[in-house]
Amino acid sequence: MVGPECFPDNPAALARQNDGFIAFDAANSYLLPASTTFVAGGAVAVYHTNLSLGIAYSGDEFFHETFVSAQASKCLFRTLLAGVRIKYHSLFQGDSYGKSHGASADAGLIWEISDKTAFGIFLCNPFSVSFSSDKSLSGIACVASGVCFHTGPHSLVIAEIEKMPTRPVNIKAGMEWDFSGNFVFRCGAQYATRMISFGCGFVLNNIRINIAVSNSLIPGSQFTFSSLYEFAKR
Repeated sequence: MVGPECFPDNPAALARQNDGFIAFDAANSYLLPASTTFVAGGAVAVYHTNLSLGIAYSGDEFFHETFVSAQASKCLFRTLLAGVRIKYHSLFQGDSYGKSHGASADAGLIWEISDKTAFGIFLCNPFSVSFSSDKSLSGIACVASGVCFHTGPHSLVIAEIEKMPTRPVNIKAGMEWDFSGNFVFRCGAQYATRMISFGCGFVLNNIRINIAVSNSLIPGSQFTFSSLYEFAKR
């Protein structure tokens, strides 16, 4: 499953991305401008390593967050993919609380067991460093693992289990159907947040567009849009 960022949660997922691209994402909850997140990024392949950079901004003038991430993904062996991501996080909480900022890192592995099955593990924020002398800023640590299985030439199933400190285990599941090579339908669910999602994707030459609608207890209704332009020749 993917989050609101322009890159998959597991940084190893881009290891087989041989062509450069630029991407733009937007996500909104409750249809409120202050709860909108914008993401822009890009990637390029250099010496069999995919290097990518992304920036995300959410909030308004009174409360906002900014993320900047740099990522490297590579095929270590024929069936083993790896990736690492370094993130800078800035949080502004108004004049009363001021600004805090820090850095953290993610790491991931994907083992392609066969042509139809892959297993992945993802470590999010295993450690963080605060750059503010008076405030501590650290992301929520998370460990996740999942399996992707191609049920047919045009369909796949994904199952994930995720654990954060002091929070219940979250189970995720999703399916994808590719109807024509240019149109994809997706659906998914999460247990901890009682989230249900539906979405679709379109391919127009070198442009990919994805839209999704989700509903959950927290944060309620959410709308997501993402676009990607790939520099490959079609």
